[in-house]
Amino acid sequence: MMIIRTGIDMVDLSVLRRRVERSENDLLAAFLTQQELESVGGRIDRAGTRWAAKEATMKALGWGLDKLDPHQIEVHSDDGEAPQLRLHGDAGKRAAVLGLTQWTLSVSHTDNEAIASVVAIGEVHD
Repeated sequence: MMIIRTGIDMVDLSVLRRRVERSENDLLAAFLTQQELESVGGRIDRAGTRWAAKEATMKALGWGLDKLDPHQIEVHSDDGEAPQLRLHGDAGKRAAVLGLTQWTLSVSHTDNEAIASVVAIGEVHD
C-alpha cells in the first residue's frame, strides 16, 4: 500500500533575525549543518527556508526537536537545482521505519517570511 506524509512550516524572518543576532549566530550553528551554513552565506532568508524545511520534515516524520537533532535533516541544493533533503541518523531510521523512500521539498520566502513544504512517499510492507 502506498503512503504519503506531508509537512509544512513557516518562519517569521524578523523573529529569526532577532534570535540569531542575540545568539551571535550560535543559533544557526545549532540548527544548520556546516554545508548549510556555507550555502546560506549569512542570508537570513536562506536560513529561514532551511529552518522551515527541517521543521516540515519533522512533521512528516511525526517527530519533533525532542526526538531529532536538526543536523540529521540536511537541505542540499546545487546551483540552479531544486533543494533536496538528506536524512541522517535517527531521521533516516525513522523514515525507513515509516517506509518513506522518496522526498520532495519546496521552499520560498518573502522579505518577512520563509515557508517550506515536504511530501514523503513510500510503501508499507506487511
